[in-house]
Amino acid sequence: MLKNITSIIFDLDGTLIDSAPSVLATLEATLAVHGIEPIMAFESRLIGPPLSEILMRLTGVVEPKLLNVLVETFKSLYDTSGYKASRIYPGASELLNELRQRNIPTYIATNKRRIPTELILEHLGWKPLFNAVYTLDGMETQHQNKSKMIALMLSEIDIELSHIAYVGDTFEDGLAADENNIRFYYARWGYGSVDKEGLRPAWCPMKQPLDLIGDLTEG
Repeated sequence: MLKNITSIIFDLDGTLIDSAPSVLATLEATLAVHGIEPIMAFESRLIGPPLSEILMRLTGVVEPKLLNVLVETFKSLYDTSGYKASRIYPGASELLNELRQRNIPTYIATNKRRIPTELILEHLGWKPLFNAVYTLDGMETQHQNKSKMIALMLSEIDIELSHIAYVGDTFEDGLAADENNIRFYYARWGYGSVDKEGLRPAWCPMKQPLDLIGDLTEG
C-alpha cells in the first residue's frame, strides 16, 4: 500500500471517543423524564446515526412533535453535563498528537451535533488538534448525510483526493468515503458492524488508532 496520506478526516463517536456511556445514560434519563418505556435495550449499537433516528429506534415514536420534544430533552441533559462521560479510546490522543507533530492536517466529520462536539473537544483538550470540525447540523440542506458532509469539506479544503483519508467505524462511513473517492480506514474498535455487513476490498481495517501511522507521509 502506498504511504501517501497527508490529510485525515476523523469520525468522532466510535472512532476517537467511546461516547456510549454518556449517550446511553442520557437516553435513559430522557425516556424517564417522559415516562416512555424503550422498545429495545440501551446498547452501544444504537450509537452513530443522527439523534432523532436513535430516539425513533429506541422508542418507536414517529410523531414529529413528540419526537422533537424527546430530542430537545436529550440535548438539554447531554449538553449540560452528560457529554463529560465520554471516554478516549486507547491510542487516540497519541495518534492525534503524532499527526500534529508531523504537521498533518486533521478534521472532524461527525453526525454528532455541533454544540456537544465542541464541548467534548474542549473538555478533552483536543480543540487545537483539528483544522476544522464539520457536523451534520451545520449543513443547510434538509437532505443531510455523512457523504454530503464530507463532499462539502472536500470542496472547502485544497488537497488531492488521493492524499486524504476518512477514518470511521461504520458501514455508512465507508460508503461516504467511497462516494467521495477517498481512502477509508475502518476502526474495528468502534460501534460499527462493517465486519458483519461486509468489509470491502479497498477498505483498510485497523485494530488500534496507532495502526494508521504506518500509512502516513509528511508530504
